[in-house]
Amino acid sequence: MAEDEIHIIHGGGMIRATASSVALSAKFATGVAIRPPAIDLLSPDIEIFNPKKLGRLPTAVSVLSGRPAIIYKRGKLEIALTPMELIMMALRDLRPSEVKVLRDRFGDFNEISPLPQDVEPDKPRRVSTWQGFLESIRGLTSR
Repeated sequence: MAEDEIHIIHGGGMIRATASSVALSAKFATGVAIRPPAIDLLSPDIEIFNPKKLGRLPTAVSVLSGRPAIIYKRGKLEIALTPMELIMMALRDLRPSEVKVLRDRFGDFNEISPLPQDVEPDKPRRVSTWQGFLESIRGLTSR
């Protein structure tokens, strides 16, 4: 597996992805995007998928919630998350307490590291265009 390749292992099999395709899939699942402009640039063996429809593995338990989970695997990093937690991680919208749990257990890794615009003190923090939508669904869905 290439270092930038991601495998999503779920009850129905495995999906090959990249960070970009996971983020696009998360946007689709939340209704933010209908069709990304760069979808034609993806490799034919990289999938866009609906994380909400992934079947949980019978033996996987989320490290964040203790609920039945799928496996997110990139290189040596392997994390059990619920589909909703995967969406929130891909959109960089995990709660600070969730980021702390992941950092304490797995160390610092790209998916939970601050984006450059989040750490430059002279620039305002960029607010995602779907932040309000995510906040509205956060109360409606359990992770």
